[in-house]
This record gives sequence, structure tokens and C-alpha cells, in this order.
Amino acid sequence: MTRAVIGSVASWAWLDQTGFGPVAFLLLARPEGEPEELEELADALALAQPGRKLPDIGADRVRVAGATRVKLRLDGCVHRIEVSVGERWARFVERGGPVAVLVGLEPLARGAGAEAVEAYVGECVAGDRMRLGVAGCVGPGSLPVRAGSGLGEGRLEEVGEEGRAGAVGVEIGVVDGEVEADAALRPHQGP
Repeated sequence: MTRAVIGSVASWAWLDQTGFGPVAFLLLARPEGEPEELEELADALALAQPGRKLPDIGADRVRVAGATRVKLRLDGCVHRIEVSVGERWARFVERGGPVAVLVGLEPLARGAGAEAVEAYVGECVAGDRMRLGVAGCVGPGSLPVRAGSGLGEGRLEEVGEEGRAGAVGVEIGVVDGEVEADAALRPHQGP
């Protein structure tokens, strides 16, 4: 993983009340580049494909580095990814809230708005072009993930470098003791 690849990654962060409880979501994608480089990034974060077990990628994977910054540890790499997040997002994670880390393997424009992010996540999950994992899970081992029913809606708290706020729904929840991710996304309703 090169510094150039890491530096080209854009991020979007939002909080979501899900069937699993409250979750902080962090999406990483690039405006352009080779999908193989993003697969390498997903591997360095120990993420899995949709429809497989959603792994616990480690409580030490995401570290709050200030009121609006977090750092992600990459396996086998001396570099870390540092991204901007909202203050509420950082406080939630700092207090031990779980983080769903997503890496999109398709290009996404830096500063894309909520509707574009929502469509992107849905298309990437449905097309097996998204990698996912959870940092800060309670309990040992992996959590099973499979396509499922709509279980949560979220509020996009920070969009890329420009920090424009908007709404995006992401479906993740627990059904019969298994964590589910769903590509059928709903727009956020309310403030």
C-alpha cells in the first residue's frame, strides 16, 4: 500500500440507529484508480465481501485523533489513513461505539452528496463491489452477515473533504442473532 494510494482515498462518515444498535459508518472510496488498489486497501483493513461473515476487524483498527479526526490502522503497512469525521461521530466512537468500515471498489467523486453516496453504497453492495467489517464489536469472533431486511436509517454527518451534510440510509441489523447488511437503502426521514 503506497502513500499515494492512501492519500487518494476520500471518506464519508455518518451515524445510524440500526437493528444492531447505534453504529458509526465510515465509507472509503476513490474518485479514480485501479480496483486492485482498493481491494488491497480492503485486505489491509481485514474486510469481507457482502454475503459473508462481517468480521470484527479489531477494536484498535479505528482510533479517534482529535475532535474531528480518526486514524485507521492498516495490516502490513507503516502508513495509517487519517480522515475527517463529525464531532458527534468522533465522540460516539471514542466512547466505545462500533464502527462499520466500508471500502467501495468503484470510483466515487470526492465530495459526493448524500443521494450519490446512498446510490453508490446500494449499487456496490448489490454488485459485490463493497468490502465491510466492524471495529469495536462486543464479543469474540466474526459476526455473520447476509442480505436481509431494511433495519436502519442514518444521517450523513460528514461528506468528503468539503464536509457538506446530508442524509443517507444504510441498512444493517441483527436478525436471529446474525448481523445483516442490506443493499435496499432508504432515504433518511427527518432532521
